[in-house]
Amino acid sequence: MKRRLVPVLLLCAGVAYAIAVVTRAQTAALSLLSDDAYYYFVIAQNALAGHGFTFDGIAPTNGFHPLWMGVVLGVFKLAGRGELRPLIAVMLVSGAIATATLISIHRIVEDYLAPGYGLVAVAAALLPNLLSAMLNGLETGLQLFMAVILVGACCRYRLLDPGASTRRVGVLGLLIGLVTLARLDGVFLAPAALFLGLAVWWGRGLKQTMTRVLALGAGVAIVVGPYLLWNVVSFGRIMPSSGVAKSSFPHLARHLAFSDDKPWGALMLAALWAMIAFTYGVERHRGTRPSLRTSPIVMIAIACTLHFVNVSLFMAWGVYWWHFTLYGLGIAFALPGALSALVGPHVRVARAMQTIAVASLVLLAAWSKSNELPSRAEQHAGWLDAARWARDTTDDGTVFALADAGLFAYFSHRPVVNLDGKANSYEYLRHVEARTVPRYLASIGTRYVASTHARYNQKGTYQITILRPDGSAAPLEMDRSWEVYRGAEIPAGLARFSGEVTMSNFAIWKLPDGYGR
Repeated sequence: MKRRLVPVLLLCAGVAYAIAVVTRAQTAALSLLSDDAYYYFVIAQNALAGHGFTFDGIAPTNGFHPLWMGVVLGVFKLAGRGELRPLIAVMLVSGAIATATLISIHRIVEDYLAPGYGLVAVAAALLPNLLSAMLNGLETGLQLFMAVILVGACCRYRLLDPGASTRRVGVLGLLIGLVTLARLDGVFLAPAALFLGLAVWWGRGLKQTMTRVLALGAGVAIVVGPYLLWNVVSFGRIMPSSGVAKSSFPHLARHLAFSDDKPWGALMLAALWAMIAFTYGVERHRGTRPSLRTSPIVMIAIACTLHFVNVSLFMAWGVYWWHFTLYGLGIAFALPGALSALVGPHVRVARAMQTIAVASLVLLAAWSKSNELPSRAEQHAGWLDAARWARDTTDDGTVFALADAGLFAYFSHRPVVNLDGKANSYEYLRHVEARTVPRYLASIGTRYVASTHARYNQKGTYQITILRPDGSAAPLEMDRSWEVYRGAEIPAGLARFSGEVTMSNFAIWKLPDGYGR
């Protein structure tokens, strides 16, 4: 009964979410949607208006993940005009994808991984790293859905087994390609699958091994290749501008730092491997001889390890919690098996353990949301006030520049240069590298610069830090006398573990004549 009831309850929760989004649209948008999600929305608006893929309406950009960009384009096309209607549509689509993801997680665990523990996996997926990633308007929800489809296919069709046909290995590559298009760091699943594949194929002879290696690579290339070719033809580089802005690859970042949300990723990765090791050790001790080489959970863990090495060595800044969503998915799939191995065949103990695990995870998720959502809503409300000031005070076409630029650009209806470079052009990134950002701003007629957390020093100046790929800065200094807008004090950030909120102000400066020339 519980197995059939859980999907019904999840569908009811999805309907309740949809009703809340429709009836409290602005509150939902300010609470749920990430500022980075608005980059997609503004680019979609510009593309549908015939301006091409551009965030600021001035320079072309490919600083987005293509599969979610396609979804957003379709949603905005169907939703029509207006500020809130497209946002409601995006949130509804995200909610539908999230509901399908949770139902699929429950079914996979019940059918293949740890029967009876599906609800535990669903509860684990409600933790902040996963639930927020499904509903924040970013590509992460779609990536999780595609990754769940990948895991389900691996379990149902045994795509990682030694006897998997060349066709099935090709399907594995196609699915990995779709996960990669959803979010590009999904590409680490390809070497992870290759590593496991070589471990099981090698004993079948060189010819069969190479055939399967080529099938895996061809599957990935068929899906991802056209996108990479578009990047090269349209922009002259294979990596999107968002990656170039933050990654020093193939050179090690000169200012390596265990900062941003990297500790969160390290903790999740350690927990994932600990669960895998514990489950494997217990099952091997009981004589069931589990195979790590054919486990999709191990494939995810290897991919996450490669990803963590990449962000640790080549990304000195801009590593956020949603970069580790696959880690959370691995935990959601690994936790049921670990609990099952811990309890064994004791039915009463198993039921008690499941109840305790589900209750603990749900309470933890509720506690985290009680801190996160109000803080984000208050922060974004302050940013919205600034955007409305810009819309009501300045002329159409007035160019602004801002680092956290998504929400401000969407609601201000003004061209906004993205100072951190994630949704900007390669030309702008060259100016960041040369530390000549003022010259670039002057060349495109920028009149205002803004910051979401402005605090002056004793000299009456505020330095906007534009980080380069190696972690060093290209500073942009604003003088107090240039300030034309200062909003009320709002939350500037929420500490990941302590829940402590830091406060700041949104400020806008009007650049003096001749600035940057």
